Amino acid sequence: MIPDAPPPRRAMGHAPLRRHDSVRRTTSLEWTWPEGEGGPILIVGCGRDIVTRRPDDPPEIIHENSLSLTVSPGKILLALDSQPAVPGLDALIGHHTVSGFRRALADHVDLAAIASLPLRALLDDVVGCNIISGWVWARRRPLEASHFRSEDHPMLGACIGFAPGASSLAPIQPIWPRVPVPPLAHPNDPAGFHPLQPDGGITMRRVRRIDVWHEGDLQIDSMFQDSGSNPEGRREAIHEYRLRATADAAAGTLRTIEADPYTLPHPDCVDAPAGLAGLIGEDLPKLRSAVLRQLRGPLGCTHLNDAARALAEATALARWLRHGQP
Repeated sequence: MIPDAPPPRRAMGHAPLRRHDSVRRTTSLEWTWPEGEGGPILIVGCGRDIVTRRPDDPPEIIHENSLSLTVSPGKILLALDSQPAVPGLDALIGHHTVSGFRRALADHVDLAAIASLPLRALLDDVVGCNIISGWVWARRRPLEASHFRSEDHPMLGACIGFAPGASSLAPIQPIWPRVPVPPLAHPNDPAGFHPLQPDGGITMRRVRRIDVWHEGDLQIDSMFQDSGSNPEGRREAIHEYRLRATADAAAGTLRTIEADPYTLPHPDCVDAPAGLAGLIGEDLPKLRSAVLRQLRGPLGCTHLNDAARALAEATALARWLRHGQP
């Protein structure tokens, strides 16, 4: 279980400058613990879609959505609110926010009605946020043996990083170099990313950016980042991927896809991008289900899977470029 090399540890940096005739989606979920460790979690989400005709002009805002949730320490949804309001969301109160959450969401909410909205992406990210929500507190505890057997590890088999025999299952983990998180908005294009909550206190954050434009094929440039505050009061990265993909502009089928890992927690995670090749030929709108079907458990990476699934809205975003509507 001793790793041969450290995992990728480099900062992704600012968002790229906006392209002409492009559409950009940015989303964020930020969570805090108003009552401290052991208390409920407050999750606040924001999502924005913008069209850029000329990079020097202010972007045209298409959608601005929000989501707020209160989650119990046991991962049970206690309260939620969204803008726009969505029929059926209240039925999710009382559900577990990890186990079965996406199934409950599909059972109670007309997802097709919100498929083109940032809110759909925010709701889908609730699961991933609650999976990693304990990182910020674990980061504040002293390093010591965990006294578990690898075959009893709660994450065993959950993804490629926790496949049987992975170095992540060792009771004592190496201390890898920390990766600071710079501001996501480009200094020469502050309008290119929606405002995020100022750093301070004990917080975690998940952000995404998806740029879509036409250049022969449909071009997609996407990023995904999980980060949290460390005991020194600075923000550091936990997971970071950048994805680039192309799709047939008319049919909407995936032609190419590649993932560039910037920051990963374990050396074993670096093998996950190879599995993305199995998605080529899939219809973009069906990626959410295709990823879950093809890259389950050790065949995929939980966080890379989420990044790939988020590309499902690329065709809906692209319609704004040629038709001015979703």
